[in-house]
Amino acid sequence: AHCGLEPILFYVYAEPDFWPKTGRRVDGTDKAGHRGEIARFSRLVEGDDVVFVSCSWQRLLGAWRHDHCGTEVGAHAERVVARYAP
Repeated sequence: AHCGLEPILFYVYAEPDFWPKTGRRVDGTDKAGHRGEIARFSRLVEGDDVVFVSCSWQRLLGAWRHDHCGTEVGAHAERVVARYAP
């Protein structure tokens, strides 16, 4: 029993401007292709028992920074951005 809760698969992905190991610029078509794969997967599993949700690290951290400004969650997001600049 899930006590009225739904199971969720939350896919968090990065969209860096540069590949970490090589420093080579990430092509915009690669990012768009990945977003397309995410959208296709989302359509395939729509209506399944496990809800699929996706979000980029940048968007997630931006929401934490904005919605939780002045809180521990907001401060954590600031530290992640400062250290890793995802």
